Amino acid sequence: MKEFGIGLLVFMFMVITLTFFEYIRPIDPTDKSWDKRSGMSHYVDHGTGCEYLSVENGFFGKGVLIKRVDALGMHVCGKE
Repeated sequence: MKEFGIGLLVFMFMVITLTFFEYIRPIDPTDKSWDKRSGMSHYVDHGTGCEYLSVENGFFGKGVLIKRVDALGMHVCGKE
């Protein structure tokens, strides 16, 4: 019974820790609010000012950068 209590304690610690780290991560321009995350990461090339998005565990896989475009389909650049 003691092992069950220790296991439950470890599980609760992990859930609380992961929840805490999710909410301290700052929101970026792709997120609607703290509880409405897009699942994307936002990157800016500081040399050109161009913006890119990355889908971490989505269709494209991790590490692929996609140009961020505006409503006209133009690459968003120069806005730092």
